[in-house]
Amino acid sequence: MTTRRNRFLNNEGVHLARGAIHGANVRNIFGLQTNIGDGYHPVWELAQDYVYPTQETTIDVQTAATDTATIKIIGLDVDYEEISEVVVLNGIIETDQTTTQEFFRVNDLITIAGNCTGDVTLIETGGSNVLAKMSAGLGRNQAAIYTVPAGCEFHLTRLNGFTADTGSSPNERTAFFRNRVQLPSGVILRVAELAFHNSFTIIRTNPFMYSEKTDIQFQMRQAQANSNVEVSIFGEGILYKP
Repeated sequence: MTTRRNRFLNNEGVHLARGAIHGANVRNIFGLQTNIGDGYHPVWELAQDYVYPTQETTIDVQTAATDTATIKIIGLDVDYEEISEVVVLNGIIETDQTTTQEFFRVNDLITIAGNCTGDVTLIETGGSNVLAKMSAGLGRNQAAIYTVPAGCEFHLTRLNGFTADTGSSPNERTAFFRNRVQLPSGVILRVAELAFHNSFTIIRTNPFMYSEKTDIQFQMRQAQANSNVEVSIFGEGILYKP
């Protein structure tokens, strides 16, 4: 028992997961889309492109049920410093509650008390741009969209992608993945594209590093038109603050 406990306590991954290594934490980026088509989109709750705010904005929180759960919005301000706000849902369907803080990026939408029986959607105040969505009963958003905070590096170590397409021909079962990166300068890179059948796994020998203020999207599409299916992706890495 002592040997097993020592192996557990000496495991670097365990220390990372527990936040016990100064300046380093595990960061998971995962997404689910139940209806992806033949055009590239980030893997998130909506089958469409993701539009980043061009300036700081308050957020309207909209519920699709009479929920009174407590949620937490975690994002970045215009200087890419991490900020967050807790909102207690008012139980009134489709009646906006507006945040007091202004966000430039949204990285997470999570439930911290209670449970939501309906969708919760974050909309840019004064517009229709969806910044995050939490589907009913899931407890958090599932969006393969992430922005690296100021002063940090994100080191990607693993990627797994899946598609539920079970067509009879190889073309029907083929899906595509690519990594969309937007640098702070505005340069957009669409790289690391690959085709796969049903699933893929990428284990990096050396982590792929994303610098501070970089917008990351893991995007997927189907090969065949009019063949919308469910896809999901899991990314794992280390968020490091030098």
